[in-house]
Amino acid sequence: ERKLLEERVSEATSQLLEEEEKVKSLSKMRNKHEAVIADLEERLKKEEKGRQEIEKLKRKLDGESTDFQEQIAEMQQQIEELKAQLLKREEELQAALGR
Repeated sequence: ERKLLEERVSEATSQLLEEEEKVKSLSKMRNKHEAVIADLEERLKKEEKGRQEIEKLKRKLDGESTDFQEQIAEMQQQIEELKAQLLKREEELQAALGR
């Protein structure tokens, strides 16, 4: 009976050691996974921040583009007005020379 008890204790001890090894292995895996998750979360935050910055710059450029288009339209109108003034003065000059 004592021998049977010693065998059971030995088996229980062996199983306990195996379970402890499994726990250590699982803990290592969990720590690795947590590190990977933390790294991925950090990357995600950086990417989101980058996207926000890109959107901010895009809105800024869209606004500037609109402003530049308005300025171009104004300048084209000024060019047309100056051409009309030049044509009028040329006509006045031709009229004055023709007298």
